[in-house]
Amino acid sequence: AMLGVDPFDTDDDKYQHDKYRSKGKVYVDSKTRILQGVAIFGVVCILVAVFMFTKGGSAGRRRNAELMETDVHTEVFTCSRTVQLHIVGQCKSEHIWIQDCQTPPVVGSTAHYDLLVEEVESKFPGKVLREVAVGNGARVARDSFIPAKVWLLFGVEQFAFPTCTVGEVYRVGLESANRTINVEVLSTEPKVLVADNFLTSEECKEIIEVGKSKLGPSTVSAQGKGGGSFTEQSRTSSTAWLNPSSYRIAASLARRVSELVGIPLHKNERVVFEDLQLLRYEVTQHYHIHHDWFDPKQFAGFVGADGRNRYITVLFYLNDVEEGGAT
Repeated sequence: AMLGVDPFDTDDDKYQHDKYRSKGKVYVDSKTRILQGVAIFGVVCILVAVFMFTKGGSAGRRRNAELMETDVHTEVFTCSRTVQLHIVGQCKSEHIWIQDCQTPPVVGSTAHYDLLVEEVESKFPGKVLREVAVGNGARVARDSFIPAKVWLLFGVEQFAFPTCTVGEVYRVGLESANRTINVEVLSTEPKVLVADNFLTSEECKEIIEVGKSKLGPSTVSAQGKGGGSFTEQSRTSSTAWLNPSSYRIAASLARRVSELVGIPLHKNERVVFEDLQLLRYEVTQHYHIHHDWFDPKQFAGFVGADGRNRYITVLFYLNDVEEGGAT
């Protein structure tokens, strides 16, 4: 899975995408300028999952989130005397907290966690600490010691992987798939990661089989307040939408993606999960370079009154081709 935040502007970034494109890998991307490439020989099939985040929330758009009932993995840690406190997604620590390692935590007791909360709220006045995470997205159990590096989630902030060093690998547990996978940092700026062993060959085939009869011309979103979509020569692929409420495989992958990115879907009404989007690129078909998020000034009809916008995009490569097909 690739996770990203900023535009891809260099040939090296494009090379990284090409290098890691292969069947079964997943690429997660956020607010990212993407070039979804041309298949030179063969047909490229890609599945796209998108998390949106709204400022105001909307129960009407939560139907898929309610189906998944996903939660974030919680872990218990050994004690670190010094604890580096980070803002979510950032690499530079904002503060060092000295922890008492002499008093062991008691199961069910939140004594150490409460001391951390007091420290954090004194250093970040006016902010309310909601959760504490480690680099792979797991949350620190409230009856645990606090590990050496943590990332702070205030208010309605959502987790984002810290992409501090190219080649750094996070071990992420996928409880719904009963396995743990490697998530590797490909780029620090933009934030991009790749996850191996996320899909099985059988799942890739099932997704293609389920969606191929529903494929139609891909569209782009209209600018302005009216919203809507239309076909356009900048995007010539085919698209099918798979709703998790209608397709077992879509619901299964939606749960798995939630576990991958460390964002539970039933706890926060401001997190929305779009239907899965199956894309087919036949020879010479393309999607020109673009942002996967929407500029509120240009796409007011899509962003809407609740301020919703795309936060994370996950790209599943379902097959491979002899040449081309890179994103």
